[in-house]
Amino acid sequence: MTLLSLISAVFLFFVDRDTERKGKIQSANRRSRQIKWRDVLQFPAIFWVICLICSFYYINVFAMMAVLPDFLQERNGYSPQTASMISSTVYFCAIPCVPFFGRITDYLGYRLHALLIAVAVMIPFDIALGYTSWNPIPFLVICGASYSMVASTLWPSLCLVVRDETMGSANGIATSIQMIGIGCSNLIVGALRDHFTYTQVMLYLACCATMATLMTVVCQFLDYKQQNCFLNVYVAMKKKAAAPAPSGTEKTPLLPDQGPETGVINENKETEDSKQE
Repeated sequence: MTLLSLISAVFLFFVDRDTERKGKIQSANRRSRQIKWRDVLQFPAIFWVICLICSFYYINVFAMMAVLPDFLQERNGYSPQTASMISSTVYFCAIPCVPFFGRITDYLGYRLHALLIAVAVMIPFDIALGYTSWNPIPFLVICGASYSMVASTLWPSLCLVVRDETMGSANGIATSIQMIGIGCSNLIVGALRDHFTYTQVMLYLACCATMATLMTVVCQFLDYKQQNCFLNVYVAMKKKAAAPAPSGTEKTPLLPDQGPETGVINENKETEDSKQE
């Protein structure tokens, strides 16, 4: 798999370079410059809120996936092979859903509304896993759909709220915050598992999903106040606002309105004609 990733990265490099040379993308025309620390300090508040959403949400998903096989063996009595196969349902569901949800988001917009739904659905998911003995497969399908929707809305939103020349730094900072949260959360989950049961672990994950949901609500408020609903606007309305005004309508006169200056021009012309006579 690592070799396949390397081959894909090399192929992507040549495709990107060829596309830049043909002028089909704008990255070749960007003027790069050295990033300074004050650029990071000038990131808008909505950027940092999105980073917190990223951290709390992926804490929920990755920490849950780390303990899910053992959890299914203990709660449902599955064999290790069966528990591992059922745990993979999240990723198998996310594979076809990511391009589908990405296309819907690009077509409709409403990124933060979709993000709020995808994050909030993890709260009943964690509670149902922790406090019931129902079949886990339907819940894991919902988790996979939520995972793909977050991938289609959160990371593009992160790039839209910063300048182009700081996009790499923004993604690096967001990933660092995400990894810090996941690393600390794994320690917390391990301590909960040693001293309590999986019910308390799922309750902790539900609390993380609740924090991610609250941060998404704050993000919607900041988008409304500071970004003029840039992330949450309907795409058709955005295209309509960016379209040029029509050159003429039924109310546009065929001849320009010359106003009161027309009479002055005509009087001057009559005076010149009388002098010539």
